Amino acid sequence: MPPALTNTSHAKRLDEWSKACCNALVEFLEQEDDQLCERLAQAMLGATQSGDARPFLNVLEQQLDCKAASGADLLQLLPILEAKRAEARGGVGTAREQEKIEKLLRDAEALVSEATERTQAQLRFHAHAQMIRLLRLNDSLMLVKDFEEMAQTIAKELQSLGIRACFLCEWDGPDVPSEWARLIFGCDTDKALPLPDGGVRFPVEAILPNDLISPQTTDAWLVCPLLHSEVNVRGYVVMLRGTAESFVYDSLVGQMGACYRRLDLMKRVVEEVLLREAADRERIEREMRIATEIQTGILPASVTVPGLEISGSMQPATEVGGDYYDVVPVSDGCWIGIGDVAGHGLPTGLVMLMCQSVIGGLVRSQPDAGPESLLAFANQLLYDNIRMRMHQDEHVTLALIRYRTNGELCAAGAHEAMLIWRANERRVERIETDGVWAGILQDILPMTRSITTKLEPNDLLVLYTDGVTEARNAQGVTYGEDRLAANIVAFHDGPASLVRERILESVFEWMARQDDDVTLLVARYGGT
Repeated sequence: MPPALTNTSHAKRLDEWSKACCNALVEFLEQEDDQLCERLAQAMLGATQSGDARPFLNVLEQQLDCKAASGADLLQLLPILEAKRAEARGGVGTAREQEKIEKLLRDAEALVSEATERTQAQLRFHAHAQMIRLLRLNDSLMLVKDFEEMAQTIAKELQSLGIRACFLCEWDGPDVPSEWARLIFGCDTDKALPLPDGGVRFPVEAILPNDLISPQTTDAWLVCPLLHSEVNVRGYVVMLRGTAESFVYDSLVGQMGACYRRLDLMKRVVEEVLLREAADRERIEREMRIATEIQTGILPASVTVPGLEISGSMQPATEVGGDYYDVVPVSDGCWIGIGDVAGHGLPTGLVMLMCQSVIGGLVRSQPDAGPESLLAFANQLLYDNIRMRMHQDEHVTLALIRYRTNGELCAAGAHEAMLIWRANERRVERIETDGVWAGILQDILPMTRSITTKLEPNDLLVLYTDGVTEARNAQGVTYGEDRLAANIVAFHDGPASLVRERILESVFEWMARQDDDVTLLVARYGGT
């Protein structure tokens, strides 16, 4: 209790004013505590006598924090405190007491400002945390593949966003809105509701299926049209209102609308693609069979070249392959071409046919030209067709080799290394082709040079595409050039056709699945 006041009238006036002031505070705080006003008044009187404002300010601070937690605007208390300070100046207590009252109420005003700033900081922090959760949810929703995964993704964040339950419904019928709706997914607390395939159909006037909303419920439900970029997308969202701020509901509805629209579009695209595939499958298969027949029909079947025993084959990974090889006999030997068009399917098959036609014409018309010049000329035609006319980005690893009957080889281009079994030395020699890919640049002549070597009697020339060396087994290990060289050593005896067959057998035994075209050409030099 504060000490007795010496001036009875001043004490009475101060007591009445203190109670009135504290009544105004309690009324603003909306507290049901009957003793709160008395505690505040006694603490206020104590502060006017002893100057110790801490008991009063401590009680007030606790009450302000409770009030702020309910979302109240504490700044509305400042006019009340200002009015009470004005009253105190009008004759409440002695001059010394008025001075202490003035300081006490100013401290109270400062306390209100601090509590308001603290509350605002907490609100900003909470809002920022909610935005982070919403951004994280949005990133996750961009990756979902169906509505079940969408529900599971939302359910993980629902409670942290302050929402108790969430449901997505779409109109069931051609009309918008329709008399019927279909529940696509639902989230209750932190789990997705199990729903049958196709959702649950119900009368739209019920908002949700009957077992989800009790007729006796007193909960607040939000029903929002499902919107995305101001376009109504055949549905609505129902949420059980919780503690979330309004922007959380708006953002969640927008994210669900965007995700629904994307999934619905994906579904429609898949359905359309399936319909088109069913309609076009027979036509495509027929065209691919024709393309395969054309492509395999132009590969060299049996070739007679003086001094060379040649055996080659190309096995496409798809109906139409992108590998190219050819043997064109000319005076004093032949031209051998081998290449690999990047990619698979019909476009690569067309480029492969271009290579065969262009190179076949060039080597026949200019049999004694250097391979680097012919390759550069072929590249110009390929570049023009692929890049400028077809508007494709395919390129070709291509090598062109001129063989002469004395065993001389002159090669140019950029392809897999040539492997030569040197019979006299009992080893495999690797000769790297040096150049650039065809179809990348318009002019490759400055970067293309020829390399020469010579075959000796019984030497074995092996040419191949990367479908051989990059074939993978079940563990993902490639067949590799070293394994190819080892099998050349193992199988070098016998006719060229047998060597080719044995090497191909080892390749296909190694690979778990054919992912690329496989081309292999074996030529044995018999001498002049």
